[in-house]
Amino acid sequence: MFDENTWIVAYDKKRGEKRGSRAKNTDYKQMNLGDCVNCYKCVNCCPTGIDIRNGLQMECIGCAACIDACDTVMKKMNYNTGLIRYMKESSLYEETKNKNSLSKLRLTAYILILSLFL
Repeated sequence: MFDENTWIVAYDKKRGEKRGSRAKNTDYKQMNLGDCVNCYKCVNCCPTGIDIRNGLQMECIGCAACIDACDTVMKKMNYNTGLIRYMKESSLYEETKNKNSLSKLRLTAYILILSLFL
């Protein structure tokens, strides 16, 4: 079962793009770069060999090794951690749809149906 409110390992494109290497003490914002230093540690540590920065992929097993690798680099660069983190798929997109009321209604209906069967 998977929907837009399922927690997944994902890369925050809004914060990370435009990728690029830089020295630790440079002003990367002035260079028009995001937080991703393009070190490929997230790719190298992945047991399935995917690049999580290219979006959610079917091969991702959710092991979170990329999260640990990225957070290590972010700490060394004195940036905020969480560039790759567990998040809902709906929070990846700017045009998020407000379906919370529909989801709650569906959950309530499932609970009622299950209780009737029991």
